[in-house]
Amino acid sequence: DDLTSALTILDREWQVTGRSSKRPTGGPPGWTKLVIQNDDDEVDDNDLIKEDEKFVYLLEPCATPSSVILFLGGAGLGQFPHIAYSQLLSKVSQTLNASIIAAPYSVGLDHFELSKTAGELLRRAVIQCEELGSY
Repeated sequence: DDLTSALTILDREWQVTGRSSKRPTGGPPGWTKLVIQNDDDEVDDNDLIKEDEKFVYLLEPCATPSSVILFLGGAGLGQFPHIAYSQLLSKVSQTLNASIIAAPYSVGLDHFELSKTAGELLRRAVIQCEELGSY
């Protein structure tokens, strides 16, 4: 539909001007695409995007976060949480001094499988943030 197409265009523009996936607790606050490493993957300095890579969007506050909020948006808009929910989540992050981990949500009919996949992605993102930063 038109909304998803517009969000896809905005996402491409964001990726062109986007930020490194190595942000946790370093650099200026804002949205970061955090690529989730598999347990057997070594960290690679290469920022090339792979088709099958798993990732979340991480929004960190200016100071060391006092809490972490896991966010999963709805169908359609949830595919691009760093764009569709940016204003809302930025305000929440600033007000609560919280990091926000937002998982992109795919559209599909198997809601149980979608929720399992998103839950596992968020779980692995929290673990990775604990390992990379001062969470």
